Amino acid sequence: MTNEIISSKWKKWISENLNNGVSKIHIFNILLENKFSYETITKELNFQYTTSQTIPSDWQNWIKENILNGVDQNEILQTLIHHGFSHDAVTNYIQNYLASQIITRQGPRELMKIDQSKVAREMPKIPKVQLNRSEKLDADGIDIWRVTDFTSKAECQQLIKLIRLKLKPSKLASQDPDLNFRTSRTCELGSMKHRLVIKIENRICDLLRINHKYSEPIQGQYYEVGEQFKSHTDFFEIEELEKLSDNMGQRTYTVMIYLNDVLEGGETLFPKVRKKFVPKMGDAIIWCNLRPDGTPNHETLHHALPVKNGFKAILTKWFRERASS
Repeated sequence: MTNEIISSKWKKWISENLNNGVSKIHIFNILLENKFSYETITKELNFQYTTSQTIPSDWQNWIKENILNGVDQNEILQTLIHHGFSHDAVTNYIQNYLASQIITRQGPRELMKIDQSKVAREMPKIPKVQLNRSEKLDADGIDIWRVTDFTSKAECQQLIKLIRLKLKPSKLASQDPDLNFRTSRTCELGSMKHRLVIKIENRICDLLRINHKYSEPIQGQYYEVGEQFKSHTDFFEIEELEKLSDNMGQRTYTVMIYLNDVLEGGETLFPKVRKKFVPKMGDAIIWCNLRPDGTPNHETLHHALPVKNGFKAILTKWFRERASS
């Protein structure tokens, strides 16, 4: 059952998150997960998704199979909305499908002959990783690991020197009106083809046991005093996925490596699961950006807190659903 009224407690929560720079899409999806109706959220936020009105055949089969298995229709609806499909398009498709079963007077198993291998192959898939030398952290709602001493002191020092050579202002996947939302600088390390960079990229892929073709080129980020990256997620939003995915699909895993001990500040905060990481030279933090069903996991919201003294240098590498061509 969906909630049609947003309580004062939820209104306060919405207001606080908007004031903290959290995007309306993040808030929208969290409210959906908490059983508020699409129409209620749209009215409260005065915001509506730019969504697809067409449901392709693989997703049609996915909907039918979930209905046959007794999955709650609202859960099916929410999953499709997360993947960028229109509320009306999904609702109409489900209603038409259910009506067709009644009209034909056939049982659902006789009506639908679904190729299970095809459905499994075409739905979003997240590789399961087992990390050597890692500690899986107790964080309800996120798969997150820490690997100590993933890179040596000498490697960290050399990588910092490389990052400083080609720094440019860090970009956002989509424009935010808050000019101070992301104030760090970025170095496209992967484009350097440096021997050490290639070595580290291969080490990361070996750690996760994922082919490098499923990853983006590694980046370096550099923060000076006062610089930060406010609360954000690494997966692509719906409108971003169409423009930026390069047919590789959604981001699955993030690997972040601290290259120095920050004198003060610069922690990485995951507010929804109450985890905070203090930068420690050579340590890697790895997390999965998606839920087991392939939908974006909003619990992965994280904030690169401002550096208060010194500087912070990190490496970042993202993995994707599909291999590059």
